[in-house]
Amino acid sequence: MEKLQVFIVDSFAEQPFKGNPCGIVLYADELRELHMKQIAQELNLAETAFVYHKKNGTYKVRYFTPTQEIDFCGHATLAVAWIMADNNILLETNVGLISFEFEYVLNQIDKIYMKQIEPKIKDFTGSLVELFEIFNIKSQDLDSRFPVKLV
Repeated sequence: MEKLQVFIVDSFAEQPFKGNPCGIVLYADELRELHMKQIAQELNLAETAFVYHKKNGTYKVRYFTPTQEIDFCGHATLAVAWIMADNNILLETNVGLISFEFEYVLNQIDKIYMKQIEPKIKDFTGSLVELFEIFNIKSQDLDSRFPVKLV
């Protein structure tokens, strides 16, 4: 296995130790899922993104919290684009392909825009009573014009 390149990136920040931190592990093709989980646990950040080598013009990305794999993480996705600094970057995630636009100031990345995937909306089939308890809201606070949905 080749050496791993591991970064901690503060998304949405202009200075270190601000913003929303995440781990980025480059060239993770040879890592097993168990190793990805272990690295995410070791970094102990909310999310860690594992980036595979570029194949057919895209980089595959997998996201892990310290306890499990998740389908997508917005701030980690932006962090991958920033680390890769590739104007034509296309990321393959569990929710679909993500593309970006970059703005530069004095030849340095100033802003990154991520094209959002169309959300998938599903009916909520769980218990509204339990949901209200979890979020400490009252049933009368629910506006019947806007039913509870999963996004």
